[in-house]
Amino acid sequence: MERQPALPVPRSERHARLGLPHAGRQRQLGHPVVVDDGALGDQVTKQPGTGSLAVDGRRSIVGAVISNAATLLVALLVARLSGEALLGAFAILFALRAIIALVCGLGMRIAMTKFVAASRARSDHAGLRGAARIGVGAPVATAVVAGAVLALLAPVLSEDVFGLPSMTGPMRVVALSLPFAVLQDVTLAGTQGFQSMRAFARIGMIVEPLCRLGFAALSLVAGWGLMGLAGSLLAASTIGGLAGAAALARRVRALPAGPSSYPWRALAGFAGVSWVASMATQGILWVDVVLLGALVAAEDVGVYQVATRAVLACMIVITPLTAAMAPRIAHYWETREVDRVSDSYGGVVRWTWRLSIVPLTLVFAAPAAVLAIFGSGFHEGVAVVLILSGGALVESLAAPSAVLLNQIGRNRLNMVINLSALVGNIVLNLALIPPFGIAGAAVAWTLTLLVPGLVRIAVARRLVTHEWPLRRPHLVSIAAAAVAFLLVRALLWATDLPDLLDLVVAGLVVVLVYPAIVLRAGLVPAERKAVRSAAVRARRELSVRVPVLRRWVNRWRVRRLRPGTERIPVDRLLSPHRADILARMSIFDLAADHRDILDTEEFFELATRSPYGVWFRTIVVPGLGLAGVSEQEQDTLFRQAVSRATHLFESFEARGFDNQHPITVARVPADTLVGGRSLAEDRWVPVDGNHRLALLVRSGQSHIEVDQYVVDPDGDRRHNTATMRDALGQSEAEAVAFLARGLCPPGRVVTTWSELLDELALPANRAHLEQWPEARLWPSDAAVPAGSVSP
Repeated sequence: MERQPALPVPRSERHARLGLPHAGRQRQLGHPVVVDDGALGDQVTKQPGTGSLAVDGRRSIVGAVISNAATLLVALLVARLSGEALLGAFAILFALRAIIALVCGLGMRIAMTKFVAASRARSDHAGLRGAARIGVGAPVATAVVAGAVLALLAPVLSEDVFGLPSMTGPMRVVALSLPFAVLQDVTLAGTQGFQSMRAFARIGMIVEPLCRLGFAALSLVAGWGLMGLAGSLLAASTIGGLAGAAALARRVRALPAGPSSYPWRALAGFAGVSWVASMATQGILWVDVVLLGALVAAEDVGVYQVATRAVLACMIVITPLTAAMAPRIAHYWETREVDRVSDSYGGVVRWTWRLSIVPLTLVFAAPAAVLAIFGSGFHEGVAVVLILSGGALVESLAAPSAVLLNQIGRNRLNMVINLSALVGNIVLNLALIPPFGIAGAAVAWTLTLLVPGLVRIAVARRLVTHEWPLRRPHLVSIAAAAVAFLLVRALLWATDLPDLLDLVVAGLVVVLVYPAIVLRAGLVPAERKAVRSAAVRARRELSVRVPVLRRWVNRWRVRRLRPGTERIPVDRLLSPHRADILARMSIFDLAADHRDILDTEEFFELATRSPYGVWFRTIVVPGLGLAGVSEQEQDTLFRQAVSRATHLFESFEARGFDNQHPITVARVPADTLVGGRSLAEDRWVPVDGNHRLALLVRSGQSHIEVDQYVVDPDGDRRHNTATMRDALGQSEAEAVAFLARGLCPPGRVVTTWSELLDELALPANRAHLEQWPEARLWPSDAAVPAGSVSP
């Protein structure tokens, strides 16, 4: 078995026990950029070819919505066009293939993600290549054999087990699709190990489901029945499997050339345990359908399938968010960054809970209206939907703990939990289905999720987080859902509308009420910051894309802007908070020195290596949420920024500063924290028009005149001097020289933090500066105890 790290300890002791500095999260020059993913509550180390957890989470949720919508539409089309009997038969085939594909996977789906991520963390490219070849080759070969066996046994299974002789041909077509389905699963799992969900989301959640939907619709319209639906599975799996193989091969080929090593023993040991655990998990999802197929009529199976699809649609965020989390947990655990393990897990639990409760509230409040989507013959499923929704609620809280246990090497424990749950599920189904039918199967499924889910949560708390996941944000979500539920029930009681109209009304109430309460009272600080940032980016994007909206926004902004009232010294406007203005100025210096090559490839290369390029990569990319987009897209955006800057430079050179487009500034009152730093005096900070400000600074203008700026009372106040300092690798003397421009008398030269404190233009600022992070970075002589050595 692969050697696993020691068990984590409480947060106060972790860094010392694991040999990590407490500031291990801070970005240092030459190290990968650390991107704050406030929306999911952690920070992610960006490496080439990877995406942040927030970006991957959003990408995966979009894919999951499309995937589940496609699956739901297939069920809807079959139910509407062919009835419950064909839907039940198709559900049996789909469940049978899912179980056999899981068996053929040999546990490599989970193992591929973990081993690829861990190998990348260790820079073990030889082991990564070997693990990828084993992880793909062994399951696909097994699937070929299993498909042949299924094709041979198809008559027996169709006639003697399911009592549907017409299923023989379709079952053989499904057998042909097995190798391709397994190929898709393992290859896309391997791409996840590269800490990117792009291929997984695009192929596994968008391309393959949409192909399946399209082929299924075609077969139903053509009247091909169950054989056509089985053919849609084969065609979609072929496309998905080949695309997944190409995506993984492309990533492996991009690794540095070298030999391969094959971790047979470690991979087989981990995969074997994960295999059993995964089979138990998927068995819980599908064994009830298989048993129902053998114990009740196909029409009842169809009703149960519709009810389960409605509830599973409420859980669509769980798989994408946990899949995005899995490679990061493996990576952080391998590098002993256990704080990030806990943060990633906690953030994902918050969002699986919040996002699952929204549709579940709708299902609890209007179950009959939800089932009415599928037609009038499914009202018997109301009780099933309500019972299953309780289990789904527990699963939204407990599912991330199962992924956590697998990725920290506790997959054997997870296997024991899953096997126990599967055995209990089978026993409960056999006991409850004969007397209670599909309602008994729903009770068995809910109880199977409840008890093991609570056990996993307790184990994750003991081994990693040392705290229960149910905290204030989760309670706020419960309260918001309860308010929405009561409002929906009151509206449905007071009105008598058709089921579909009831569903629309209920959906509007839930969508309006729940997010408003959660956004108001249920976010952690990092999430509030991310929401504000997303709102700003969305407003900017809309203003650019929609000219009418842009003109409206500009008119609104002008109404709230105030004219300038005093001349502002340039140095005090830039320093201490906005060193990025000097980085922007560097592009204009570059343009002045290379007028003959503007807008050429050579000039773009020079700009990339300049402080302007550093500013774009360090400030603009994370600030606009572009950290997860491809390097090619980032390069395109950078080229556009450089081109706009050079044209602005030429305009300024020809016509000077245009007072019709003033700079926007905001006042920072005394004692106000900006980026963790405050002053004893009011200050101005730039808000908008910063490239034009950089041109004024470069021209030598010492003050910003009153007709060159306007004041935004609610303008964004930000500090990025420290970020630019670290990104440019400035020395103490260089960094202090910039701070002195705005904090010391004009012309005063200082080279150390101590000198800066002694030469302040306003002595009252000293007490504030001594609380700045720089005071710990460059301790003054007075702050160093006798006998100690200053770093």
